[in-house]
Formats: sequence, structure tokens, C-alpha cells
Amino acid sequence: MKVHCFDPKLANQVGMAAAVIFYHISFWIDHNAKNEQNFRDGRYWTYNSVKAFSLQFPYLTPKQIRTALDKLVTSRLIIKAEHNADRSDRTTWYALGDAICPEGQADLPGEANEGVAPQGSSKENRYKPDKEPPSRAEAREEADPNFDKVWHAYPADRRRNWAASRDAARAAIDRGEVSLEELQSAAEAYATESSGYTRSKVSYSDNWFGGRRWQRYVDRHRVDRAGAAAKSQAALAGFAEWVISRSELCRNISRSQGIAMQEAGLVTFGQLRAAGVNI
Repeated sequence: MKVHCFDPKLANQVGMAAAVIFYHISFWIDHNAKNEQNFRDGRYWTYNSVKAFSLQFPYLTPKQIRTALDKLVTSRLIIKAEHNADRSDRTTWYALGDAICPEGQADLPGEANEGVAPQGSSKENRYKPDKEPPSRAEAREEADPNFDKVWHAYPADRRRNWAASRDAARAAIDRGEVSLEELQSAAEAYATESSGYTRSKVSYSDNWFGGRRWQRYVDRHRVDRAGAAAKSQAALAGFAEWVISRSELCRNISRSQGIAMQEAGLVTFGQLRAAGVNI
């Protein structure tokens, strides 16, 4: 049996139907915030249609639901917008508004929404009743602090399904296909490259990691790194010629470059000192 809760003081302000729906919306916004999902315009959001709300609250008519939502918006308890990638999808998105609730931020015990369906949709096949969402600790039971560096390098408004993203990344690392540092660099490169993309062109994190969309960024990084290394070796070889000939240009050689030449076997310590390199 579903259990729906509400704040009595809030019910006195906006009515019981609006208070129940507000509690439900707050619950899922809190869930998304903990899992860093659906972040848009500086807020965390949940989405639902009146049809989906009707399935979740069968004792309310569609008209009562619309009236309740209007009251919440008018009272500035919630704001609404459309953030759907599919322009034909008219599902409404909701975020907490600027008004202060009678009891402050709603306290949302897990059992209060047991059996309540999650964010709905204007499309019937996207509505599936679900059980209480996991807490942040449960969702990240096997949390990897190192992967969190990669996760936070990925654009915040496109992070989705932390566990699936982490598992796909970890699998690639375990197979020796990529390093954690390379994935972080790839995520940073993608964030920079896609900053001006329209929503239809962006990729959510679970698809990006699972579909190996990081590969081209990693390949590009490896090519750039190899080129830089080659240039560095060529530069050291040139410096070594200065040292061997005791050129006046040796005064431009830094201590770290001198050590690198010595470690590469290009010159000896004695040659560096004789050429006047400070080492």
C-alpha cells in the first residue's frame, strides 16, 4: 500500500492536495540532488506529467492536480520549466522555488514515499512504478574517490546514473584500455568542446562512458603527449650539443634540463659542470 505524506502547516497554506504533491516533488528533487542528476540552470529538477501524477495519486482528478500545481507555483514553492531533449515531449520539469516552507527544507524520510512511483512521463511506456530510491550511501556503496574526480570533470548538467558510468569506466581501466588520468583529461576536454552544444547534441555520462565516446579524446591526448615528448627529446639533444661544445648558449639551460640530459645519457655530470650549467 502506498503511503503519501504532507506537512500539515503547508496543507493549511495551499491545501492538502498541493501539500501531498509538494512532498512528492521535494522527495525526488532531493533524490536527484544526492545522485547529481537533472541539474539545470543552477537547480536540481524532477519531471512529471499530469497523466503520470494521476497514476501516482489516483484519488486526485487531473483538474485537482493542475490546480494543486498552480498553487505551488503561485506560492513560489516550486518553479516549472521544460528541459526535454525531445521537443515533442511536453513533460513539465519542477524545481524547488524561492519561498521558505513553514518548516524550512522538507525532511523526507525514506518510508514516507515507499512504493510511490518516480518521475513520470507524458509517454505511458516511460511510467513504471518503482520502489523507494536508494540513499546516496547505498547508491555509492562501492564509491571510488578516484572516479569521483572523473565524474566531477564531466559537465554537471549531463551527469546521469553514477553507478553505470563508474562501472563502464572501471571496466575499461581494468582491461588496460585507458588510465584514470586519461579519462579525467578526456572528460575535461569533452566539457570544454561541448560547452556551446545544443541539448540535442550532448551526451549523458552513462552513454558517454558506456559507449566509449571518450576514446577519441584519449587518442588525441596520447598523440599530443607523444608529440610533446618527441619535441622534448629533440630539444634535449640540441642542448646536449651545446654542452659538449661548451657553447655560450649553455647559460640558458635550466637545472632541470641539465638533470634530464644526464638521466637520458646524453651528457655526463662533468660535462655539464665544465659547460657552466648550474646543476
